[in-house]
Amino acid sequence: MDINWVEFLDAKLLFLVAFVYVVGMFLKTMPKLDNAFIPFILWVLAIVVTATFYLIEGEMSTTNILFNALIQGTFIAGITVFANQLIKQATTIK
Repeated sequence: MDINWVEFLDAKLLFLVAFVYVVGMFLKTMPKLDNAFIPFILWVLAIVVTATFYLIEGEMSTTNILFNALIQGTFIAGITVFANQLIKQATTIK
C-alpha cells in the first residue's frame, strides 16, 4: 500500500502551518494560559482560518467548506504541534 501523505494537505494552505506555529509560540509566552490548552486553541484557530480561506476563495459549497476546513485544519494543527515537539526534543537531547 503506497500512500502519499503530502496529497492530503491542500498546498494552498501550507502557509497556515507557519502562521499557526507563530501563534502557538505567542500563546506559550502568556503566563496565565495553561500549556495544555494551546493545542486545542491552535486546532480551533486552524479550522476557523481554513474555513475563512475557503469562504474567500468561493469555490466550494458550504457543506464542503465545513468538511474540508475540519479535515485540513486538523492536519495543519497536527503538523504544527508535531513540528514543535520535534524541535523541542531535538534541542533538549543530552
